Parts: sequence; structure tokens; C-alpha cells
Amino acid sequence: LPSVITQPLSCELQLSSSQESVLGIMLYVSAGVTIFFMIPLSEKFGRRPLLLTSLYLAIVVTVFCAVVPNYASLVISRVCLGLVIATNFSFCNVYISEIAGSKKFYILCVLLGTVSHHFGAGWCGVIGYLFLEKIGWRYFIIITSIPFFTL
Repeated sequence: LPSVITQPLSCELQLSSSQESVLGIMLYVSAGVTIFFMIPLSEKFGRRPLLLTSLYLAIVVTVFCAVVPNYASLVISRVCLGLVIATNFSFCNVYISEIAGSKKFYILCVLLGTVSHHFGAGWCGVIGYLFLEKIGWRYFIIITSIPFFTL
């Protein structure tokens, strides 16, 4: 979850600081474990289908994260989010390197992907600063999970 929603989330669900930490840890642990079993799946089914599936699942999982009623389901949604994030990040550069015709084009694609990722992360902070109190953390998560390719 973006750091801008930590305070409203903690207040609404009455989370302790250790519970907040568990939310972050579960994301990274599930992302780390995911890579080990997604690589063989990508060799079997192909990178493109798994990459596209994980992109669309990221939207579904993020919406699930926005409507969770309690802490336990929020932890489960964070584990699922770690799974799709790790799949996206691990396959994206490998897939680009496979379809890029030259090293120069590959470097340009990776540069554009990195810049757009960081622009999106910064944009979430700006949206949070401007609108979080007006729309609430649940709508904020849904709005920031909509990628530009679905608009």
C-alpha cells in the first residue's frame, strides 16, 4: 500500500505498529517466493500470457485490497499483491529483452519502463496529498490501481 494511506488505514482497522509491519513484510516475502515458481511456469506457458494475466490480476487484487473488511483479509490481499507484482517485475525485462531487436532499443525500453514506474509512484503521492482526505483510502487504492493501458 502506498505510504500515504498508512495512517487512515491504521485508524480505520485499528492496527498496531507490528501489524503494519506484517503487511509490508508479507508483500515482500510473497514476491520473493513467487519468483522461484513463476520462472518454470513462464518457460512452460510463455512470458507474454503470464505477464498479461498478472497485469489484469493486479487490478483485481488491488480492488480486493480496497474492500477488505478486516486485518486478516488485508494480509491475504497483500500476499496476492506480492505475487502479481513479482510476476510483473520479473517477466517484464526478460520479455522486453526477447522482443527487442537491438541492445539500443532494449535499453530505451527499460529506461522508459523505469521512468514510467517512478512517475507513477510519484503520481500516487500527489493524488494522495490532494485527494486522500476527500475520497478515503479505499477509493484511493482503486483509483491508483487503474493502469493507463485500460483507459
